[in-house]
Amino acid sequence: MNKIITDSIKRENEYTEILKTAHEQITKKNPLPILVTGLCEGARIAFYISLASDIKRLYGKGFLLIVPDEKQAIKIFNACTESKLNVFNYPARDFIFHNVTASHEYEHERLSVISAVVSDNYDIVIATPDAALQYTIPKDVFINTSLTVEIGSEYDMIELISFLDSSGYIRVDMVDGAGQYSVRGGILDIFPPKCEYPIRAEFFGDEIEKLDIFDILTQRRIENIQSVNITPAREILLNEAKKNELKKVITTQIKKTSDARTAEILRAEFEAAESGTELNFLDKYIILIYPERFCLLDYFDDVPLIITEEWNAVSDKLKSSEWHVRQSVTELLEEGTLSSKYADFNKWAVDYENYVENHPSVIVDTFATGMTGRRLSGIFNIPSKQTVSYADNIDLLREDLDSYIRGGFTVVMLCESETMAKNLRTILTDNNIHVVIANSAEPAPNIPCILSGVNFQGFELTVSRFTVMTMYANAGSYSRSVIAKKRKSHNKRSAKEKIMSYADLNTGDYVVHDNHGIGQYLGLENLTVDGVIKDFVKIKYAGSDVLYLPTNQLDIVSKYIGAHTEDGLLKLSRMGGTEWQKTKIRVKTAAKNMAKDLIKLYAQRLRMEGFAFYPDDDSQREFEEAFEFEETDGQLESTEEIKTDMEKAVPMDRLLCGDVGFGKTEVALRAAFKAVNASKQVAILVPTTILALQHYQTLLSRMRAFAINVDMLSRFRNTRQQQEIIRRLRRGEIDIIVGTHRLLSKDIVFKDLGLIIIDEEQRFGVTHKEKLKQLSHNIDALTLTATPIPRTLNMAMSGIRDMSILEEAPGDRLPVQTYVLEYDELIIGEAIKKELRRGGQVFYLHNRIVSINHAVSRIASMVPEAKIAIAHGKIDKEELSD
Repeated sequence: MNKIITDSIKRENEYTEILKTAHEQITKKNPLPILVTGLCEGARIAFYISLASDIKRLYGKGFLLIVPDEKQAIKIFNACTESKLNVFNYPARDFIFHNVTASHEYEHERLSVISAVVSDNYDIVIATPDAALQYTIPKDVFINTSLTVEIGSEYDMIELISFLDSSGYIRVDMVDGAGQYSVRGGILDIFPPKCEYPIRAEFFGDEIEKLDIFDILTQRRIENIQSVNITPAREILLNEAKKNELKKVITTQIKKTSDARTAEILRAEFEAAESGTELNFLDKYIILIYPERFCLLDYFDDVPLIITEEWNAVSDKLKSSEWHVRQSVTELLEEGTLSSKYADFNKWAVDYENYVENHPSVIVDTFATGMTGRRLSGIFNIPSKQTVSYADNIDLLREDLDSYIRGGFTVVMLCESETMAKNLRTILTDNNIHVVIANSAEPAPNIPCILSGVNFQGFELTVSRFTVMTMYANAGSYSRSVIAKKRKSHNKRSAKEKIMSYADLNTGDYVVHDNHGIGQYLGLENLTVDGVIKDFVKIKYAGSDVLYLPTNQLDIVSKYIGAHTEDGLLKLSRMGGTEWQKTKIRVKTAAKNMAKDLIKLYAQRLRMEGFAFYPDDDSQREFEEAFEFEETDGQLESTEEIKTDMEKAVPMDRLLCGDVGFGKTEVALRAAFKAVNASKQVAILVPTTILALQHYQTLLSRMRAFAINVDMLSRFRNTRQQQEIIRRLRRGEIDIIVGTHRLLSKDIVFKDLGLIIIDEEQRFGVTHKEKLKQLSHNIDALTLTATPIPRTLNMAMSGIRDMSILEEAPGDRLPVQTYVLEYDELIIGEAIKKELRRGGQVFYLHNRIVSINHAVSRIASMVPEAKIAIAHGKIDKEELSD
């Protein structure tokens, strides 16, 4: 973030007094809180950024910031990251009270934050109050289960493996996720949760000869390192003594219960503890394992400062989270799966109040409400107000800017790109307003300056006469700025491999093994091999033959999609026979014949003459840089693939496949801009009027600064408007036209069409597709889809059409927490109730229309208070034959 903005708060006299008072309280034995009021959202973030740099400079430590909700935490995190601060976000996590397999993304994030706090390697740690009060791994346990490994140091491999086991790491054949390790001879691979990449240590005897980080997908080394700090992989670590205590507690609880279902759950927990497998229900016994009752606040006992934002909102959040916890605990106590002695999972609101009263703290609030009766060391007010976005109102910008200049304000205006900054300067200069474009210079009073590429919420500081005026339509969405994160250099899989990886196997499905032929998938089984528990895929063949295939060899198995999968007439192959080999020879011969036809078809396509677009220029780069969010790797790769195709003299025919919300539209807009930049017209064809309007509004927003004419043709336009649009299209006055089936009418004529973009091809009928073929005969074509029809997908995977894949969700999305378990109405009911208690909604997916009403009845009996609606769709077989 530009220092012109973040340092503006330091010119306030009150800020100097706040620092002085904070220093007095930090050095006192019994400090009192400081209250700061008047800061609007933009000014408040500037205050945090300035305070962080001063506190770190004065005391060598950062501070803890408690905010009311996760949305605000992410917003402040992104803004501080853009300002090059070392900031961390500590999320709350759902405690798991049942023995179900779950993902650990949040747990690993929390451990990464704890690692930074223990090593004093942070400027700000942001947390919601419920997250800060949840019990976690105590500091002494964290330190004792951490280890720094260096090149040249000696470690006994057996002892090191034992250390990893005790630190919560899981042994696997090949590391593919955080919290895992693997051993292959003298090579030890480890993936600590705090690291972006896994680590590979090569031993010579007991000495570590080499340390490297490596890529998960390729398993190839990326670069050499000298040392690595291995931190615990789980928050709850169970040693042998605590395991024995746990078994005694469970045994006692079994004796107390008279309910068969409860006894069954407890016996399953006991057997899991007895067998030595991973225990997924340990959250339920956290104070048995950690009687210290340690939370994040306890890691900040020696912190110079703690900041609370919006005291009343934080208090309300704590009350809400306490109610949710009590509801969950009550259910566990009523069902008898937990003793009341261990029904404690977090500290309470009163603990937080006591913590604030006994530590140097700052309360940042809009108003001094909720402070009645509380002793304070000082009340400071920094008058400020939020300013609006001027993105679509130049007249208002001129009016307010003139007012600020006459008032002697220092004015900073924010634009998305250098092009927009230059255009804005031209507009203001034409209106006799002198402005300068400056990226780092100190602004002078009465001479407004324009900054490009800095997204900050507009605000005004009344006393020091400073204001930020933003031209961003979505001011304060800092997503694009988090580019400091090192991009992972993933090995590029082909689009076909990505599509194939989406196929799921269900028990009973037929599969094809490269060497053994057609078998029936019977599920996953855990088997112990050489003392290591591994997952195997069980496949049944003809007769009594059964194959147990290690999961790391799944690349040689694919799902069978041929005939007779539904009627039970499919014949299974016999392992070791010759029949499968003969079948493979017949298929190879048929494949060769089909390949000849495909080659002929592809050659005809290559002989067509198309337009070779020009390589990217500065305007293309400026357009792409104006995108206010951070692109995913998939978006960048797909964009390059499409632009490379466009620069060839052969007509492009590419399929862009990605889930809803994965950024297909932005990739398409970059291709559209490239076409318009070469003086070509672009047609964007969509199946519905609403989607046409949505794309039209997006186009207007993205093309605003680049003098590109955009229009829409749909039933939202009356007859007269449509005729005018058609005339302008024929004369070449419209660069990009977005429309529905109306674009396929006979009266539509383009002056120089260069690119056609088709959104959701499967929504168009056969007649429409024939018209599309005529329209895009030798014109570049890009098809966007989340669910490609079988024929289109087959053509793409066969190489007749090129394909790009978006398989990564955009940033700022919360990680999906995945739980894997057998069908259990008790757990499902509890999960639904928990979601409803927090005011959320539940989407329950059922696979059969004929039995969907029975599923509704089951849910209604599990959760009587829930309002349940049914939605399903049925497609005729004829519609599936496209």
